[in-house]
Amino acid sequence: MVQIFLLYCFIALDRLLCIAYPQRYSSMNKQVYFCIIVAFVLAFPFYNGFLSYQRTLINPDKYVHYTQSFK
Repeated sequence: MVQIFLLYCFIALDRLLCIAYPQRYSSMNKQVYFCIIVAFVLAFPFYNGFLSYQRTLINPDKYVHYTQSFK
């Protein structure tokens, strides 16, 4: 969900730059789209790592169910 929102933000920024600087920006489109893809590829593992950290270390009782036997 967050990644889709960020993708829409990047696309909106791209369109705004295209409108504001039409002649200069037309030659930059390939680099900008490449940077967007690289940002998403790099952000995905960090986002998943953050979620894993939240679920296992900060709130272990809510997400990790285990039984412990005392003998």
